Amino acid sequence: MCRCDLKGAEQEMPEFRPEDLADWTGGEWSALPAAMPSGVSHDTRTIRTGDLYVAIAGERYDGSCFVRQAFDFGASAAMVESQPEGTEYRPLLHVDDVRQALKLMARGHRRRLAGRICGITGSVGKTTVKEMLAGILSLHGDTSATLGNWNNDIGLPLSLLAMEPDDSFGVFEVAMNHPGEIAALSDILRPDCAVMCTVGLAHSQYFADVEGIAREKSSLLKALPDSGFALLSSDEEWFDLFRASTAARIVTVSLSGPADYAGRLDESGTLGISTGAEDFCVRLAQPGEHIARDALLAAAAAIELGAAVETVREGLESFRALSKRWERFDWNGVEIVNDAYNANLLSMKAALKTLARVECSGNRWAVLGGMNELGDMSAEAHREVGAAVAGSAERLLGIAAGGEMIVAAARQAGMSRQRTSVCPDTDSAAEILMHGLRAGDCVLLKASRSLKLERIIDRLISIENKEKKD
Repeated sequence: MCRCDLKGAEQEMPEFRPEDLADWTGGEWSALPAAMPSGVSHDTRTIRTGDLYVAIAGERYDGSCFVRQAFDFGASAAMVESQPEGTEYRPLLHVDDVRQALKLMARGHRRRLAGRICGITGSVGKTTVKEMLAGILSLHGDTSATLGNWNNDIGLPLSLLAMEPDDSFGVFEVAMNHPGEIAALSDILRPDCAVMCTVGLAHSQYFADVEGIAREKSSLLKALPDSGFALLSSDEEWFDLFRASTAARIVTVSLSGPADYAGRLDESGTLGISTGAEDFCVRLAQPGEHIARDALLAAAAAIELGAAVETVREGLESFRALSKRWERFDWNGVEIVNDAYNANLLSMKAALKTLARVECSGNRWAVLGGMNELGDMSAEAHREVGAAVAGSAERLLGIAAGGEMIVAAARQAGMSRQRTSVCPDTDSAAEILMHGLRAGDCVLLKASRSLKLERIIDRLISIENKEKKD
C-alpha cells in the first residue's frame, strides 16, 4: 500500500499521544484532547476528523485566526503560540514557536519509525524519482512518501508526520532555496539512504555559483549513517564532490558507461538496465533521456532496498506523467505537451532536447517563458535556452520578459524573425497558436510556475468554442 496519497484519497494516519507531543515540542496543554490526535494539518481546508491543527503564521495568513474553524471542521486539538479568542475550553498545545515546534514534532516522530527512509534531492527530477520509487516500493511493502511536492521546512515535517510507525518505507524529497536548508531538513529526516538527482542552475538566487548549489545538496549525503547508502550518477558533473561527502556505501548509475546499474535507452523508449547480476528492460511511457535517468535512479534505489526486478518493472511501466510534467493533449490533430509545472536551465534544455526527438510530421513549436530564482545567473541562463531552441524547434513564442530574452538569443543563434515572436501574455500566445497551428504540429509549453502556461490550453479551447458559436 502506498501512503503518498497525492490525489487526496482517504488514508490512514498515525496517532499521537498528547504527552509525546508535549515532550517533543516542549509545549504545555491547556486541556487534554478527548482522543489521541490522528494526523496533522496546517490548513483548515484539509482538516480531517481527529487532526491536530498547527496554527502557523505565514506571509499571507496567520493560522491562529483559523483555530476555531479548525475545531468546527473536526480537529481534535490545536498547537498555538497564544490563546485565540473563543477557544478557552479547547485542547490547545501552547508552544513558543509553532513553526519550530512542527519540526520538533517531526523529529520526535522520526524516532519511532521502523521503516527505511530514503531522501531525494537535486535540482531536477526529485518529484519524478520520488513518485517512481514510491510506486515501486508500494508493491513491495507499505510505503509513505512526500505529500505532493511538500519538500520544504513545513512540507517535509508534515509529510514525515503522515508516515505510520510500522510502514516499511518512506520516500521523501528534500529541497532548498537558501544555504543551510538541506542540512536542517536532513537533521529531521535522518535518511537511511539518499538519491542524488541531477544538480545544476536552479534556485540559484542565494548562491554564488552552481558549485555552491552542489555543496548545499551534498548536505543530505553527509547526514547518512555509515550503514546507509548513497545513490549517485557517475555521469553527473559533481559526482566526485558527492562521493567525498559521505562515509556511506556508494551505489552508482550511468546511462553512458560502466556502473553498478548501467542503463541504455533505445529509440523506442525502452530502457535496458544491467545490475551486473541480471539484465532487464522497461518500457517507459514518457520520452526523454532525463526520464530514463530518473527511472534508472528509482530502479537502482528500489533494488537496493530489496525490491525484485519484476516489481521494479511493474512499478516503472505503470508510472504515468505527473500533472503539468510532459502531459500530452490532442487538440485538432496537434499534440500539445504541457510541461509547465516549473522550469530551470536543466529542465528547459532537457525538454527542448526531447521535443527535437519526438515524432512530429509538422512543425515543432516551443512556447517558453522565464525561469525564476536564478539571481545574477538569470540572463546567461536565458541566453543558453535561446541558443538551444534554434536546434530543437521550427517556431518559438517567448512569453513576457523572460521569453523575450530567450527569443533574442534564439535569433542570435540563427532563428529568423518570421519564426519567432514575443508575446506579452498567455492570451496573446494562444491567439498566435490558434491561427498558426496545423494538424501534425507539436507544441511544448514550459516556464516557471508563476506564468501558468497551461492557461494557453484553456484559452485555445475558449477561442475555438467562441468561433464555432459565431
